[in-house]
Amino acid sequence: MAAIRLMHTSLATGPGLWLLLLVSSMISQPASAGPTFTLGGRLDVDVAHYYADQTPLDSGAKLRRLRLEIGGKLSPRISYYALADFKDGTYRAQASWLRFSIDRENQIYAGRIETPFSIQRVTNSQYNLFMERSLTAALTPHYGTGMVYQHKGDQWSFRAGLFGEDRLNFGGAKNFGNTAAIRLGKRLRAGDSRFWLAVGGMYQQARDIERVRVRPESSVTDQRLVDTRKLTGLDSLARVGLEGVWKRGAWSLQGEWTRYEARQADGSRLRFGSGYIEASRIFNGRRRFNFRSGEWMSSEVVNFKTWELAFRASRIDLQDKWVSGGRETNYSIGTNYYFNPVNRLMLNFIKVDASPNRHGINESPYILQARLQIGF
Repeated sequence: MAAIRLMHTSLATGPGLWLLLLVSSMISQPASAGPTFTLGGRLDVDVAHYYADQTPLDSGAKLRRLRLEIGGKLSPRISYYALADFKDGTYRAQASWLRFSIDRENQIYAGRIETPFSIQRVTNSQYNLFMERSLTAALTPHYGTGMVYQHKGDQWSFRAGLFGEDRLNFGGAKNFGNTAAIRLGKRLRAGDSRFWLAVGGMYQQARDIERVRVRPESSVTDQRLVDTRKLTGLDSLARVGLEGVWKRGAWSLQGEWTRYEARQADGSRLRFGSGYIEASRIFNGRRRFNFRSGEWMSSEVVNFKTWELAFRASRIDLQDKWVSGGRETNYSIGTNYYFNPVNRLMLNFIKVDASPNRHGINESPYILQARLQIGF
């Protein structure tokens, strides 16, 4: 019954997509080929215990996400995808797009799509090492409504997107603002080591009011230790990002740095920054990174025998001029145990250092949390 309600919500919140699907199927489907259809989903259940310091953090359990996705092909060149999510007590569309494949290396997407900026944003969350993305994700919007061109070459990768307000009701924010984003990546090899290096940029017409805040890499609590509060009188937002991946056998290393600049109508500017680095070692399995598109994929695992260890350090600075949003540094240790490729148990320990927090007070809570992730 929940799956039925979820699909109904996806249809109701994204009629623009389904209109495009209908038109595309009518004009592009060869008579000799039929459309394909796949159905899947994911359930994430979290439990967390907080060793609070100054800010109250309520321990407990939470349904992090209940996700249903459909996808398939209308023709050899045209694919479709839609994703709906039960989150924070409501159903809502997350992504819904059409993809036109020019050839093996070049594709065009239209609809509600991940913004082409940051490994964390273009990688599906079910392939992350840790339960939550790092603090750096707070500086980048996840989805936008528009079009994206993607080139996946053997050595170079390029993504460019144009986004605007969700006038066709794909499920996005109405006031996203006109946005342009690019991501350029290079694949390298040295002996048994493989590297991915990329740079990204994003320019966004501001919505007059903006706010940057982030949970301490844990979703059970609603508290944010760092928070700019409302930034008003904004004219535009600009972001620049650097990212890199090193992979050798069972070892991997990944890092990103993002610079965020909010420009006001009077010409003044606010600058915030964030970055992270994470390392991992997988046992009895293999983590897979797509060096042609610059994103992590599902791991190759041996049922009930594959597990991994990971470490991450992340930092965000929301202090500049008259804004005292705080600074936070997190150190995380994680382990993941795989029942099979789509089901795993995750355990994270996080040492948080907010110096200062959004109230100008130093605090250092600890977090112990676990997740049961079930794919279907």
